[in-house]
Amino acid sequence: MGKKEFGLLGLGLGIGVTVALLYAPRKGAVTRRFVRAKANSAAGFVKEKAVNLSEAAVDAVQQSKRKAGAAKEALSAAYQVGREAFAAETRTGIS
Repeated sequence: MGKKEFGLLGLGLGIGVTVALLYAPRKGAVTRRFVRAKANSAAGFVKEKAVNLSEAAVDAVQQSKRKAGAAKEALSAAYQVGREAFAAETRTGIS
């Protein structure tokens, strides 16, 4: 973008702001309070969603840990059974 385009962009922004202020349905102070209230509301919404997401992530991690622990126990038990079966087979000499 050259100087001319930036100049036209600035002119357009200036005209837009002027027209918006002239035709605004409320006074500036009221509009600023309204915008501030909406921004605070949006910030609260985002914060609440972030907390919910964080809690869901913690729950998912805890559930994964429980499942991994159960799988580890099952694998350990299967290993032990296999080991005992191998030992029994080698003691009896049956192949």
